[in-house]
Amino acid sequence: LVNDRKEMARPLPFIMFDDATKKWVIGPEAQSFLKKISNDITVICVVGPYRTGKSFLLNRFRGEQQGFVLGDSVQACTQGIWIWGETVRKNGKEFLLLDTEGLGDYKNDQDYDTRIFALSILLSSGLIFNKIGVIEEKSLRELSLVLEISNMIKKSNDEVAGESFPHLYFVCRDAFLRLETRDKKPMSADEYIESVLAPHATSRWGQEHQRLKESIRNLFPYRKCFMLARPTDDDDQLRNVHLLPYESLKPTFRTKCEELMEDLALHTDVFSMHTTLKRFPLNGEEFCKLAQSYVACFNDGSIPSIQRSFDEICQNSAENAVAASVDLYRSLMTLTSDGQPILPETLEDMHFELSKDAMELFVNSAKGEDGLINEYTGRLLVPLL
Repeated sequence: LVNDRKEMARPLPFIMFDDATKKWVIGPEAQSFLKKISNDITVICVVGPYRTGKSFLLNRFRGEQQGFVLGDSVQACTQGIWIWGETVRKNGKEFLLLDTEGLGDYKNDQDYDTRIFALSILLSSGLIFNKIGVIEEKSLRELSLVLEISNMIKKSNDEVAGESFPHLYFVCRDAFLRLETRDKKPMSADEYIESVLAPHATSRWGQEHQRLKESIRNLFPYRKCFMLARPTDDDDQLRNVHLLPYESLKPTFRTKCEELMEDLALHTDVFSMHTTLKRFPLNGEEFCKLAQSYVACFNDGSIPSIQRSFDEICQNSAENAVAASVDLYRSLMTLTSDGQPILPETLEDMHFELSKDAMELFVNSAKGEDGLINEYTGRLLVPLL
């Protein structure tokens, strides 16, 4: 498995829009890669306007300068959503990295951008919003898609949707702003972004702007902001910063970049689905099924529902757990008996012990609320009796 992943250590097309069929599709290579990941996964995704160095950040999380494609033209390099074909292990967690097509590309309309942004939010546990310059009241319009995502969630009646939303990291590139309060006292980057998102009754930007800030505050209770200075003062070098040795970049840039990577590794949670009572981490295969469910919603014109998609995963998980448990029982019974006649009392003892093993496998692998687990426990008992 490790060798397979090493061979796939490159960007893989994950979710793309097929111009011929006008449908969203999941890349077969990405599906194959994800289905091999049996561990719980943590997902970091980067979004933002195109040509702002999003891919560079994901490469740095891997400790590399290259990997995800970067470029120096006005054309967006990444199309759709791509996944790095190898997990990154940090702090006892197994990370998946997702790179997205830049928002605001002249070739795409807002509906396309909304879907990319929605998928980025729904399929990540740590979301980086990357932009050039600082985030001010007027520049929050670049995040107006969040308001549409919020409305989408409300229409799908997902009561627990907010529990499944990612940590949000604002990353301001080439930032020169002196961070200080109105009375000239120093303030941190986190304090700065909170001041931008705070409600202002007299804001000249209008009610919709206030609703946008409220949506960001409600959907992303964990928020951080990092200000990254220019990595180099040489414009030619800046266009090809991924080709430069990392150690040659400005110390101030590297320090903040490393603080960002450390916070992502330390505080980003395992990707989980939440219900009103429980939290369920997902492995690679379950994550892939979740993505397929969201894509299917976009293709049939319906609104993605976190709860409905999770219910489908739980049902599939329970069905697979029943099948695996029955297979385990039968294989152990065959090995234990070795094809020889067994005394009734011995058979009863064997059945009791092996049924316990099968039930333990089911309980440890099935996901879902108690009602679903109880239902499939009953289904498991039938072939074991």
